[in-house]
Amino acid sequence: MAAKGHKVIIAQPTKTCIDEWFAKAQERARSLRKRAVPVYRFDSSTCEDGQVISTIMGHLKCPGEEGQVLFLTQQALLRLPYLHRPEHWHVIVDEIPAPDVMFCRHLPHNHEIITSAISWQDFSADNVKVAATDNAKLRRLADGDDAVDAEFRTIARAILDPDYDVFAIRENIERTVAGDTENGKYPLYLFGVLKPSAFTKFASAIIMGAHFEESLLHHLWAVQGAVFEPHRQLINALRFQQHQNGHRVSFHYLAEDSWSKKLGGKKVNVDGTEISNTILGLTKAAELVGDQPFLYQVNKDVEDAAEELFAQLSLPPEYSPEGATENSPP
Repeated sequence: MAAKGHKVIIAQPTKTCIDEWFAKAQERARSLRKRAVPVYRFDSSTCEDGQVISTIMGHLKCPGEEGQVLFLTQQALLRLPYLHRPEHWHVIVDEIPAPDVMFCRHLPHNHEIITSAISWQDFSADNVKVAATDNAKLRRLADGDDAVDAEFRTIARAILDPDYDVFAIRENIERTVAGDTENGKYPLYLFGVLKPSAFTKFASAIIMGAHFEESLLHHLWAVQGAVFEPHRQLINALRFQQHQNGHRVSFHYLAEDSWSKKLGGKKVNVDGTEISNTILGLTKAAELVGDQPFLYQVNKDVEDAAEELFAQLSLPPEYSPEGATENSPP
């Protein structure tokens, strides 16, 4: 697209992802027979401290006429308070973005830090829709450097952002404001929902992620009337469009519960020795495959422990961190 003169933003979930694909994009851009396509990267590794958003906005205001590619994090893209001429840009989102933000704090005495800057009106039988009444205060909470204000940063940004709708549970917020939280037993809940307008402003928007139709974003936006279309060019470029060897795959579960870092780190007693669920899972996997070569994937915080375990078992596994996430199961 950029080689044909289009301006493209690629939004990725982490800087680690950008590290890999930015380097590949630069190499691809230099290999073009005609003029090389400019490839830019804007995140905390390339911008001055605290200046990522302002640097991005400055570039978008005067990007030049040529086709180009910009690499940003999803967080930065969704935080832009203003986007100059978004209809001139195509956006590609790598991985499905989180469509919601959540605020949950026990504030029996200090709820006014946020409640004094908002109002709410009926939305449904149980929920109310939140609106800003003191933009200056919310802006301070969203962008200030006060440690207490920082607790409200994410939800304040959502309240100020026209691409989010923010809601509260009627009974919860009314009881909080009335001081009826049973001595702080019940926290204040506020939750923001990302709207399709976050991406419909662009010339085109492509969201790439597995099981997209099962995602929360798809369900929320479909209800709001968003229409999703498969990208035929990308689909036709896939090596496979369905699993052809599913009959050869078997799944073994370590736990019935949804996997999380907390569950993985939980200690269990095995033959008088306490080990984490993650190490237990890897041990059971090693027993399952025996002396056959195998691949494994773990969270970064247990890489060393996993390597030590397999060394003790004298196993030569192949390890690939591709696609590893903070809460990947072993």
